[in-house]
Order: sequence, then structure tokens, then C-alpha cells
Amino acid sequence: KADFKFNTPNDSVTYDIGLGTISRGVNTSKKYEVPGQQWADMTAKDGSYGVAVLNDCKYGWDHPDSATLRLSLIHTPGVYESWNWVGDQKSQDNGHHEFKIAIMAHGHDWRQGPGRNVLWKAAKLNQPLVAFITYSHNGKAGRHLSPIEFTHYAHIMDVGDECMPESKLFENAIKQAENSDEIIIRLRETQGETLSGGEYCMPSKILKAREVNGAEETIGSVEIREGRIVTSFQPYRPRAFALKLDSPKISVPKLIAKPIKLPYNLDGISLDSNRKDGDFDGEGNTISGDLLPDTITWLDVPYVFGPKADWQKNVVACDGQSISVPKGEFNKLYLLGTAVGGPAMATFMVNGNETTVPIPDYAQFIGQWNSRVISGEIREDAKDIAPGYVNDVPVAWYGTHRHTAKSEDEAYRFTYLYLITLDLPAGAQTVTLPKNQNIRILAATAVKTNRDNVMAGMPLYDIPKATLTDIHAPRKSFLDKVEATITCPIPGAEVHYTLDGSDPTKESPIYNGQIVMTKTTTVKSRAFLDGADDHYVTSATFNQLIPHEAVKTIKVLPGLNAKYFEGHWDKLPNFDTLKVVKEFASNTIAIPDFARKEDFGLTFNGFINIPSDGLYEFYLSSDDGSSLYIGDSLVVDNYGLHGTGDVLGEIALKAGYHPIKVLMFQAKGDEGLELSVEGPGIEKTGIPANWLFHDTKKK
Repeated sequence: KADFKFNTPNDSVTYDIGLGTISRGVNTSKKYEVPGQQWADMTAKDGSYGVAVLNDCKYGWDHPDSATLRLSLIHTPGVYESWNWVGDQKSQDNGHHEFKIAIMAHGHDWRQGPGRNVLWKAAKLNQPLVAFITYSHNGKAGRHLSPIEFTHYAHIMDVGDECMPESKLFENAIKQAENSDEIIIRLRETQGETLSGGEYCMPSKILKAREVNGAEETIGSVEIREGRIVTSFQPYRPRAFALKLDSPKISVPKLIAKPIKLPYNLDGISLDSNRKDGDFDGEGNTISGDLLPDTITWLDVPYVFGPKADWQKNVVACDGQSISVPKGEFNKLYLLGTAVGGPAMATFMVNGNETTVPIPDYAQFIGQWNSRVISGEIREDAKDIAPGYVNDVPVAWYGTHRHTAKSEDEAYRFTYLYLITLDLPAGAQTVTLPKNQNIRILAATAVKTNRDNVMAGMPLYDIPKATLTDIHAPRKSFLDKVEATITCPIPGAEVHYTLDGSDPTKESPIYNGQIVMTKTTTVKSRAFLDGADDHYVTSATFNQLIPHEAVKTIKVLPGLNAKYFEGHWDKLPNFDTLKVVKEFASNTIAIPDFARKEDFGLTFNGFINIPSDGLYEFYLSSDDGSSLYIGDSLVVDNYGLHGTGDVLGEIALKAGYHPIKVLMFQAKGDEGLELSVEGPGIEKTGIPANWLFHDTKKK
């Protein structure tokens, strides 16, 4: 918590709740924390002055005494031992945090004081102005243009040498209507006052207006007076309007665009009717043609794609081909492209001059938060957390799934086409594509425009440019050998790796293909990129396992020796100390029909007959807790109170009989128990009955 001590003691504190405010008193043991959004304010009892705390992302407040206001910064859940199946939650806040807190004083209460309205200061903290830069020119709109203006609802605040209006109305949104060419504006009253007779105008005259709800459905009429709408507001009331505007007096020249026919040499788009048609990435996966339109228009530029029918070529795998620039005064070439096999730096030739641009991979994340999931494992140590990143290459189109070589829709495997912008000098006739067949181009359009002359004057992302890698392999354990690959989502980064446990440097080997390991090895990788935070090192350990020897048995009978217990537990008890209610032979690891619905336990003991040498994966699902032992090894610990869901464990076994033990308890609510196996030549399946035996010496 952040703790603020004030010289304005007051039992009452005003909290922002988004659509209004609420005053609350000193907290109690039963009401120890309260919600608030962008700010909370404590004003002196005489109303002469006050102090507000503003923030950009924290929402839990408490007011333990009349002089103290506290803001919760991190609230990490504790995890009981019996709930270790969600134990990762206790470390979910580990790592780097950034947030803003501001303290401001004001005269009178939070509404008043020249330029000191708390709500507006908090809004500016949360959404500061962003400046954009363009070339100097004699514009027709003058030096000042406001898309929105209020009358009668604004009071002018003297701030230094300037006058700054702070309206009693707040505009939550201005947007294009979903199903018409109207403009939607969403307003709310901010001071807790009744407002009437105010007017709202835009740069163009308002011709028609209607009041709408959140779904943009008409709920009322609106008065229009000389091209302005006339509005009234009850305290804190939100209202939304759909506006039909007059044609602007100033027009912007339309861009001129001409799509270019490409020399397609690859079939990489398939339809649901034949998902196996084509191969976009060399692994049999394809772009979903059912999602990709024949033509898309993005930022007023049309892009035409190739044919989608079976066996038709519709993608350019770049290999130094040349494409002709159409005749005309075109100054830009826009390409929709992407990369496969990882991101790439693509070098194009325009009239003999090289231009190199970054192109991310078509199926990798375009960004991510700081992540504890490293190479498929959850890491709880803060130093292991991977940095967040954002690839800022513009995304022109995305698909929500792709088609696989198995003829499946791979749901939520997003695919991306990126905008590649090339300058065309006067007289440019040809553009040579990169000599890199991992770069894919799907559409191209020549454009005459001056819109690219506008650029951001400040950062648009609050995440610093960082690099990271990921290490992939079919499994982390192996018998003879395992092959690992390293990926990096950052275009232009150079990946180095080590196999001796040391951190990679620029002198370490450069990664350029699969790594084969034949013994227990720790792989570390690091992506280097000038101008980026490239300190992060990814590590993954691959363990060579020695198969457990089978045991010799004198004589066995089919099924496991099973015991049924009754009692109430919140974790696995020591069953050896408990009274057995019923003992029976079971050819399956499951809850027997005679078991009651709640408060019971089961044990299964015997042998599992493994058909061949190899690495086996066991999946234990239970409601509530369970565990699996093979020999003396705890293979799966599915501990505590929880619902069903597979927990995976793996072990290397030689063919033959191995001791097996499964323990399980059921507390309250739903119940379940299932054990599955996957191994050499065996897809995941329930344990076959002819694998399970028990010693004839036992009942």
C-alpha cells in the first residue's frame, strides 16, 4: 500500500467511481477496502482546501483514520498448502511494475480552484496529449481547429498567462457509428450538478441528431439550434448522440491508388472445403481463405489478393523477383507481407537503392506482457521473467485461426499480414523483392499520397524495446536424444546460445538451426540488438533419463488391489493408519459404483505391465486430490482440493512389471478419478485393463 498522511483530517473522503463520485467514511474491519477509479480526495472540514491522490491503474483504497488515505499497489493472493494446484498465483505479481501516482492540492473542494479541478487533472494524468508532427504548409483550416466545443458548460480558469477551459461536461468518446456514416459522441456531467441550455458544436454544421443508447439505438430526439445541439444533463448523467454533419468546407485531396498484379509462385491460402490445399510456412499450415477477403481496404488503400481455389498460386515467396511500378505520379508502394520461420529483415531494391525493413513472423505474437511462462514452464523467480515487447510494424490484416496440415482449424493461432511501406522516387519503374524465400508478399498497391508526412512526435508505446527468446522441444526429458529450436519474435535480433550453462555473449555460437542433445544439457539463449534492452537470457534444461528396471514377480492376478475408506480430509491422509471399509480387486483406476458421493478415499496397489522400453507420460485427473507412484518415484502429485483436470508426469520405464500405487480422496461436491498414459507408439488413452495386476499374496 501507499500511505498518505494529510493535514486536512476528515472522516469523509470523496472517491471517483467513473460515472460520478461517492463519499465514504472511515473504514472498518468489515469494510476494510473500497473501490475507486482515477482519484480520491480529502477536503478539510471547513471546505477551504483539500488534497487529492491521482493514479493511472490502481483501484483499491482504504481510509483507516481521519488523517490517512491508503492506496493498494499490489494485492497478491495467498495459497494454502492444500491448494497448491493453483500455487503459481502466489507469485503472479513478481517482477517489474510501473504505475503513476500524483498528489495535488486545491482550494475549496475537488470541483473548484483555477485550473485545479481534480477530475480533469486525473483525466490528463491517465490520457496525456500526444503530439504529431507534419511538414510546414499553408493549411486552409488555420492554426487552431477543435473537433468539439461546448458553450455555457465551461468555466475559464486563469493559469499563468493562459486561459484554460475546463468543462463541466466530459466527452468519453467520439467515434464513427457502427452502422451509418453518423458521428457518435458520448458525454457525461462531471460535477454532480444539473445543467441546462448548453450547446455543443463541431467544425461542420450539425444537420441531424438523435439520442442513442450504448448499442446506438435511438432513444429520443435532440433539439438543433443553428447547427448546434442543445442539451441538458442531470447530475452525473451519461448521454450519447448520433450526429449527421454537413459536408466540410475544406476537403483533403484523395489519395490515388492502383493495385499491382504480383508474380505468385506459392499456394498458401486454403478454404474450409480443403484445408490441406497449399503450404504457407513449409510446415503444411495455411492462411484461412474464409477469413481473408478478396479485397481489403485499409486506411483508404485497396489491396487485391490472389485466387483462393484449390492449387491456385496466391503468395509470392520472395527470391529477388522484380515487380513493375505502374505509370503515374505514385510516390509510395504499399505491400502486405509477412515472414515465416521467424521474423526477418527484408532488403528491397528501388531503382538500385536498398531499403531494409523489419517484418515479424506471421504466426508469432505481435507483443506480450512480462511473462512467467518460459519455454513452456512457469518460473516464479523475478529474474527469470521474460520482458514485455511490442512489434510496432503496422498490422494491416489478421486472422483468428489458421488451417493445419491435419486439415484442422487451429483456433486462436492468429495470423498477421503487415504493412510494408517503400518510398518511390520520381521515375521509379521497378522494385526488386528480397532474396529471402521466408518472406511472403500477398498484395501490393502503388499510391500517391502525402499522408505519410505525419509522424508521432513522442513515443506511442510505454514498453521499452527489449529482446527475448524462447526454447522449444517436444519434451524436456529424453532417453537417447532430443532436438531443440530457438525462436525470437524481434526482427533484426541476432540469437546466440550456449550448452555449458554459461550466459551467452556475442562470442557464443550464433543460432542457425536445430540443436541436438544426447546428454543432460542446459541451453541458454540471448537475442542481441543494437539500441534495445537485450540483457535477458532464456534457459531450459533437458534431462536424459535412465529407464527404471522392471521387477521380477512370482505370480500375479489381473487387476489392482483396491481399498475404500470413509472420512473427511482436505489433503491426502496416511491411509496406512486408517480403517479399511472395503477391499476389492479393480481392473480400472476409477471411483467404484458403491462409493458414497462425498468424504471418502481410495488406494490402488499392484503392478503395471509396460509393453516396451521408453519414455511414458501419465495424466492423472481427480476431484479432489490424488497422487501416482511408480516404483519409488512420485510421478504425479495432484495435491489438495480442486476440480478435475489432467496433471502430467513422465518417467522412463523398461518393458515388464513395475509397482504402481494411486492414492485419492474426495471431499465435498463433484467427484472424479481417471489415469491415462501416452508412450512409444501409444496415443493418450486410459490405462488398459490388461496392464494392471496384483500379487497373488495380496487379497
